[in-house]
Amino acid sequence: GEPPPGAPMRWRPIETAPRNGRRVLVWAGHPVMASHGRIAGHDAPAWHDGRRILRPSHWLPIAPPSSTGKGG
Repeated sequence: GEPPPGAPMRWRPIETAPRNGRRVLVWAGHPVMASHGRIAGHDAPAWHDGRRILRPSHWLPIAPPSSTGKGG
């Protein structure tokens, strides 16, 4: 399925998502953090959340946390 209509975020078609192993937020019936790559027990790379193969329709870029320049 597709993300809910009127969702405030700009979901993009899954075909445009990075396939370099970077984790992104995908829509697979609900939002899930996932990456594209190999998963144990499967020959071909696939979208997965580390435990199971997903079939997402869209993805959402996640901005890196902003740096305030303050140590912690």
